[in-house]
Amino acid sequence: PTQCQDNYYDITKQIEDGCEYYCITSNNSIEKCDYKDNNCDGEIDEIFSLESDPNNCGSCGNVCDFSYINANAECRSSECIMTDCMEDFLNKDGDDVNGCESKTIHVDNNADISHCTSSDGTSLCPYQNITYAISQAYPNDEIFIHAGTYNRVNSVSIDVNELTVYGAGNTDTIIVGNHNKSNVSINANDILIYDLAISGGTNGIYLDGNSNITIRNVNISDQVGANGEDGYYSYENGSAGSRANGIFIKDGADIIIQDNIITNITAGDGGKGSNCSHGGAGGSSTGLRIFRSSTISIAANKITNINGGNGGDGGASLLNTCTLGIGGKGGNATGIFFGGYDASASNNILAKIIGGNSGQDSNSATLSLNELSGTAIGICVSDSSFETMITNNTIFGVLGSNQSGITSGVFNSYEATSTIIN
Repeated sequence: PTQCQDNYYDITKQIEDGCEYYCITSNNSIEKCDYKDNNCDGEIDEIFSLESDPNNCGSCGNVCDFSYINANAECRSSECIMTDCMEDFLNKDGDDVNGCESKTIHVDNNADISHCTSSDGTSLCPYQNITYAISQAYPNDEIFIHAGTYNRVNSVSIDVNELTVYGAGNTDTIIVGNHNKSNVSINANDILIYDLAISGGTNGIYLDGNSNITIRNVNISDQVGANGEDGYYSYENGSAGSRANGIFIKDGADIIIQDNIITNITAGDGGKGSNCSHGGAGGSSTGLRIFRSSTISIAANKITNINGGNGGDGGASLLNTCTLGIGGKGGNATGIFFGGYDASASNNILAKIIGGNSGQDSNSATLSLNELSGTAIGICVSDSSFETMITNNTIFGVLGSNQSGITSGVFNSYEATSTIIN
């Protein structure tokens, strides 16, 4: 036929069947996926592949981008398949059904956020405060602390379960704490901390009653105990110096401490005694202190420069008539202290473990406390420990105090059960 009637088309181009195809155009004759022949060319949705089109996957209008939360997807064999997570989101549980359910929260106190209406923890508009970032996190989230120095007045408290906290490297991301407090406190379970530095505080990291904790490639340094107060009134002894610990684990379980550097841990000195009074004892220092904890693995750490506090000097009377005024004993220094069970220490390096010196007795003192002072021990296994394995550690530079200080590479209490191969 030379011309078909309205809404009829000659699709077959055969004279004998004329204008055999009845069709009404739609969508301005532009083909779209709607199960219709929009341009009346005899084919329906011919430019769309329901097997591979991410906007029409398996059926028209089934858009793969909206199939998974916070994730990208593509169409394969008529099915939307998740490919990867959108920026700053994570598929921590490995279940594609709920998409990328977790997120990376960014902290960067050097970032220019002048373009941001408000900080939202994204890489473009990061938070600038670590504590606030933790408050915005949910279980399975990760907090990335960008390179920089973060000065803290209060402790960083990690109190969200199943949280990962990491930095740009153990010399690049530095958390500086207040010397009167623990720097980082772990108050949740299933925590991973890695690739950052923690400086200052009385404890670099403090953990109390939590489980499944991993601390890896963290540089922990410069923990300092407070000095004791000097005696003020007559016959008032000086007070003891405070403890200092790189890592202090109390009532924990399933703990991994691996590939960390723990250095420059110094306990507080004892205060001086007033007239005819004793000096305070120096505080004890420990690189890694484990108390009432179980299933602990300590491997490939470097623990150095652990210093017990010095004892305070005894106070003499003006007339040299009293028999008191004894100097306080020096504080103990220990690289690793075990107080628990099912624990192991392997391939660690421990060096320069130095007990504190005793304070000076007053020139009128005639009594002696007869106490061991300034003990230095590389690895100490307490009498509350059992099933402890200590293997392939390198220990050197362990030095007791100037008075009766025990010096020992490994000290194994008579009641402890442990295997020692070093």
